[in-house]
Amino acid sequence: MQQALASQLDMHAIYNLIGDKIRDIFDAQVVVIASYDHAARLTTLRLATEKGQGFYEEQRPFSRFAEHLIATRQPC
Repeated sequence: MQQALASQLDMHAIYNLIGDKIRDIFDAQVVVIASYDHAARLTTLRLATEKGQGFYEEQRPFSRFAEHLIATRQPC
């Protein structure tokens, strides 16, 4: 995994590679990778796939769910 990541220069390809690994390890139909900008209180969706299809990058204000995850630091 580390070697594959190191050979990738495109961030979208890295997110896709990580998303594929997460889907395979957990047998997940849906994978979402998001980053949080605490200062701006924004969530950026880096990868959103369902059954291996789709990618988009979208910014939005923190949702109540994001605030809960950040405050509790517990998995959902």
